[in-house]
Amino acid sequence: MKKNAFLPAALCLLLLFSAARADIAPVLTMLSHSCEATAVSSPPSFDPYTRSYLVTVASWETGISFIPTVPGGCYATVNGQYVPSGTASARIPLSDGPVCVTVRVSNTTGSAVYTVFVQRRPSEKRTRSSAGYIRSVYETGGIWYIAADLVTVNYRSSSYADGSRSTYLNDSSYLYHYPVSPDCVYYCVTGGVTRQLRDVYGFLSVYNEDPDAMYRILYVEDEIVAVLPYNPAY
Repeated sequence: MKKNAFLPAALCLLLLFSAARADIAPVLTMLSHSCEATAVSSPPSFDPYTRSYLVTVASWETGISFIPTVPGGCYATVNGQYVPSGTASARIPLSDGPVCVTVRVSNTTGSAVYTVFVQRRPSEKRTRSSAGYIRSVYETGGIWYIAADLVTVNYRSSSYADGSRSTYLNDSSYLYHYPVSPDCVYYCVTGGVTRQLRDVYGFLSVYNEDPDAMYRILYVEDEIVAVLPYNPAY
């Protein structure tokens, strides 16, 4: 008799628990994207109860995918297309203008909408210098490219007495791909002597001998114009 009386009570508790779960407001547990390595977000981190974000990505990014994660009983759409929890959406093309992405999470009680405005950083149309490890030198479509794992260079100070001596920190393994100017100049140091190489093929022969060497890379308008051995003294 006691055992039979327990069953209806347990069933009631189960129904109450299910109803409580159904009353949970739909929210995203997490929202990430495919351009995390080059992006700056505002606000800087995801909050399930913050519904609007601005994401700025590198100037060379041509598309972005979003990965929504939702709790049980909920489902998500990205720009109206269903996306299973924890998987990437279809690639969304990027242009020079801002792109609005709508992420909706829903359950039986309703839905919540998250809006992400994605924009590309303006291309740095100026001369600049970077340092890092060259991971590959390749040609495609008649254009040579260098893929580099760039490092953060920290100069000792701006005073004349300290010169321009520097240290570096490799805090990312993201590869930056840049086209190489047909007039790019290449330098190497052999036997303590700095010499200029004739062309990209001459540089390849030197690079292949020591692929783990660091280089200083100079750009003009996102095109590599010079490649030099890295030296912490300049």
